Amino acid sequence: AALAAGNTASAVTVGRKAALRLLDSSGSWTRGAAEFALSGSEHDVVNWIDADRLLAQQQDDRENVLALAQSSTAAVAAAAERALADSDPNAATVFLETGAIEAAAADNRVLVFQVLSQDPGKAVRAKAQAALNAGTAGALHHFLTVELSEATKEDDRVELFR
Repeated sequence: AALAAGNTASAVTVGRKAALRLLDSSGSWTRGAAEFALSGSEHDVVNWIDADRLLAQQQDDRENVLALAQSSTAAVAAAAERALADSDPNAATVFLETGAIEAAAADNRVLVFQVLSQDPGKAVRAKAQAALNAGTAGALHHFLTVELSEATKEDDRVELFR
């Protein structure tokens, strides 16, 4: 906002603070761009704010998609390969935000059915069935990554007090 308003000094100060926070980033491109901005001139910080930061994030996203392409299930790997081949510079970011979950939907559906086949407790069964009934990739993912653990704890507490 400060840069857009023409307040370069304020933008540089805020930019340096932001770059400092990104030094611990897990993305090597983001970390490298932040290091360069911090070690450079005010002009380097302005360039980092304007373009370098976004370009570095896009490169980090591409590396993360490549890792998924090499280590995921066939469906997710194929979708990751398509994202990497896409000429849109935001394709990797979009894949990480939504595409990977969509690509994993069939695999996640199988996992939810496997959970149900193990005769789970009441809470797990209800949450799993709700995810299946919702019929969305996001609901299946949310069940497996968030709700399954919570529901298992709830079932364990119920079992403990029986």
